[in-house]
Amino acid sequence: MQDTSQNRTAVLGTQNVALSSLVDGGTKTVYGVAYSPDKRTLATVGLDGALRLWNITDPVHVRLWTPPLTGHRDKVMWVAYSPNGHLVATAGSDHTVRLWDVTDPAHARSAGPPLLGHSDIVFSVSFSPDGHTLVSTGADRTLRLWNVTDPAHATPIGQPLIGSHTDAVASATFSPDGRTIASSGHDHLIQLWNVTDLANPTPWGQPLAGHSDTVYATAFTPDSRLMASVSNDHTVLLWDVSDPAHPARLGHPLAGHTDTIFAVAFNHDGTVLATAGADQTIRLWNLSQPADPVPLGQPLTGHTGYIYWLAFSPDGQTLASVGADSMVRLWHLPATVLIGHTSYVNGVAFRRDGKVMASASTDRTVRLWDTADPRRPKPLGPPLTGNTKAVNQVAFSPDGHTLASAGRDGTVWLWDVADPRHAVAWPEPVSGNSQAVTEVAFTPDGRTLAAAGADGVVRLWNVTNREHVTPAATLLGHREDVTWLAISPDGHELAASSSDDTVLLWDITDPGRPGQARRLTVNTGGVRCVAFAPDGRYLATADSDHTVRLWDVSGTGTPQQIGAPLTGHTSFVYQVTFTRDGTTMASTGQDGTIRLWDVHDPAHASPVGPALTTHTAAIDGAAFNPDGTVLATASDDRTIQLTPMDGQEAARRICADTAGVLTPQRWAQHVPEAPFPVSCG
Repeated sequence: MQDTSQNRTAVLGTQNVALSSLVDGGTKTVYGVAYSPDKRTLATVGLDGALRLWNITDPVHVRLWTPPLTGHRDKVMWVAYSPNGHLVATAGSDHTVRLWDVTDPAHARSAGPPLLGHSDIVFSVSFSPDGHTLVSTGADRTLRLWNVTDPAHATPIGQPLIGSHTDAVASATFSPDGRTIASSGHDHLIQLWNVTDLANPTPWGQPLAGHSDTVYATAFTPDSRLMASVSNDHTVLLWDVSDPAHPARLGHPLAGHTDTIFAVAFNHDGTVLATAGADQTIRLWNLSQPADPVPLGQPLTGHTGYIYWLAFSPDGQTLASVGADSMVRLWHLPATVLIGHTSYVNGVAFRRDGKVMASASTDRTVRLWDTADPRRPKPLGPPLTGNTKAVNQVAFSPDGHTLASAGRDGTVWLWDVADPRHAVAWPEPVSGNSQAVTEVAFTPDGRTLAAAGADGVVRLWNVTNREHVTPAATLLGHREDVTWLAISPDGHELAASSSDDTVLLWDITDPGRPGQARRLTVNTGGVRCVAFAPDGRYLATADSDHTVRLWDVSGTGTPQQIGAPLTGHTSFVYQVTFTRDGTTMASTGQDGTIRLWDVHDPAHASPVGPALTTHTAAIDGAAFNPDGTVLATASDDRTIQLTPMDGQEAARRICADTAGVLTPQRWAQHVPEAPFPVSCG
């Protein structure tokens, strides 16, 4: 595709959302889906009673390993893989459970005779973590345990589990530690079963009440400490089951679905929950704070009928969904949406080489991220804890060896991050501000640290000796809190923005003896952020009147506004930042959008395409990586997003992740500004 700025912006907005490819499920309705542990095969079952095994080693050319496997005499409701991937179990409306040998999926076959015992529809099957036991549930109000160690001669274990449910048992699942089975009922209840002694399973306690209608399914996190349940009452409930004998509800019901929820699944590390149902949407939930989950991105849409089940791939990178529209959708989840913080993410900063990024959060922590490959960022080491209240911002020293964090507790913590996997705090935090420290910035020589406060004061610190940080100067002049600091590229001038509607620019050529400040008055209700362009000749302000302004600061007199205010945001603008070449500027704000601006000619700056809207809450911080190829944004939605600025790379991801979906017609509908990429054809 032609890589114009308009085209590039049109596709950049897709990079932090899940994109799906399609597989025709081969039957009118698909009820169940499961990944093999090696991620090479996807199993589906449905209305036609067949088991299909899909070869997904090449996600662009998904095909069946073998013709559909038949044996059930009616529709199949559920499918599950054994932990070693050698067996598949299916639950049928013909009152039977069947086992299939899928050791070689290209030569899959029945593993033995059907398992008989249920007197009505079998709704679900689940393997124990060791693969030796299977639990099945049905409309006959029972759970049955099966010894499947020898699948050709599977046998029942004891008597059916009855009595806890007074209506059909919709599903049951083993906890990953193998100690518990959770069963969900049409009687609105969940029962936790103690199966530490399979010969004598017993309830851990009384059934769990909380839903007001049928409970269709439950799922456990990999550590077995958290359980989610979904229901016909349109809600998701979370339960602390770390002690299954004393389970407890966590937080409030997760609301958002507008109809019955059938499906629930956790990802591989338990940080993301997926739910889906009759409203034809999939919702993802960020569980970094299990007692207070928040939506992760916008709902995923595309199915045209009820969604009956979901399955995460073993690595958590893909989510499969199936439903009444006969389609299997494979959702390719973006690796560039980072979760881990348990509250608002207030700021981000890159190390000078771009290989490490730091983030600051209201959860009182700083996190470090490996961004050497920004398409696959990874956490680096444990969170850094020092500030006792929210961390407002972070900044790297020019050599990348030191990180400063500004805290609402009035302190600045300095960290040795030469080895970012093993960051070490300097001996003592820096204090001096009487209120919160709002922002920090290093001079280009790394010898001085500037810290701004909610008390309206900017303090300069000599940080050449980590054992003895000393004050260099105190800068006064603002009447309200200082919101942001920016130091000119040559290190000679420091700009401080404030809620008092001004920016003060101090000459800090000699940090111990700052010169008289120049005053820039904005008259917008407050300046939220200020940033120098890379050439140092002009700066940008993020303003409370929903605009961005550019100012000529090249002389020594009063700064003058350049051109008209840049409009487009619908609320406070929180952040402005430039690419290293100074041709592009990004702004973010309370409206949850990112806007890109062409500032080749500052007097005639213009928007570059539409706003990017992948965050779901206010965007507090933003930073380009040093080469300008990636924009990092920090949001109140508790995520950090890395957006590549390369339109060609973005288009390649779209093509790769939407196999079977993207056509020239669909492209024209959603991205009318850009021609259809030839590589998608």
